[in-house]
Amino acid sequence: MPGSHAEAGQRLAQAGDLKGAETELRRAAEISPKDPLALASLAQVLECEGRLEEAGAWFKRALVLDPSNDAIRGNLVVTK
Repeated sequence: MPGSHAEAGQRLAQAGDLKGAETELRRAAEISPKDPLALASLAQVLECEGRLEEAGAWFKRALVLDPSNDAIRGNLVVTK
């Protein structure tokens, strides 16, 4: 995942600061839009916030980049 923004986003999510995590992970996704883990991490935070439609869109983007990733595929199913 793209460096410090993704790492900060993960730490904030683990601490329960979903808004802060979302901000950092959106920045990570902007910096590295072809990093499926960054996109999926953002999607997971959005899912936790109850924003399933938006989360699903980000999981789909991540899955296009990494079509063999069963974890991303499983998370996408949950958002439907």
